[in-house]
Amino acid sequence: MPENAKCYRSNVWVVEVKSPCTAGHRVGNEVIFEYNQVVGKLCFDSMCTMMAEVHRLRYGGQSPWLAP
Repeated sequence: MPENAKCYRSNVWVVEVKSPCTAGHRVGNEVIFEYNQVVGKLCFDSMCTMMAEVHRLRYGGQSPWLAP
């Protein structure tokens, strides 16, 4: 990845829980993806489901690691 690639903070909120969550997620919970850490409670299933999109959003919708 280029050294000048800007990395954005991404906030994710729980907006719906369709069935009881074993991790205890509730509507309104927030998880923050900072440069090198995750702040907040996030179960493994949720993380796996959203990780690719969060990773893309951290770079402003770009994929700087694919730059020539």
